[in-house]
Amino acid sequence: MIDGIKLLRLKEIIQSEYGIDSNINLTTMLLDEDRALLNTITDEILVNGNQCKGTDDIIEAVAHEVAHLVKPSLKDGSEKFNRLWTEIFKNMGSIYYARERRK
Repeated sequence: MIDGIKLLRLKEIIQSEYGIDSNINLTTMLLDEDRALLNTITDEILVNGNQCKGTDDIIEAVAHEVAHLVKPSLKDGSEKFNRLWTEIFKNMGSIYYARERRK
């Protein structure tokens, strides 16, 4: 695990908060410019281990892909998409770290 992040915990947060059943996998096979990718057929989120080094990097990358699943009609990079992405990132991070502190 990079920086001790628990991908299963992120999966559980995505399920409970957004109703999305998506697997999250860490890989070093993605292109360098891709922090994460979404397989739109399986809803699997692939996180680039070469680009995402810390917990916040991974949560931010996963939140970006979750935003695509929550509102697929929003254009990547648009103001509305970026607001949604930021909201999801803050929510996921808040829940993730709250659970981490309880351990």
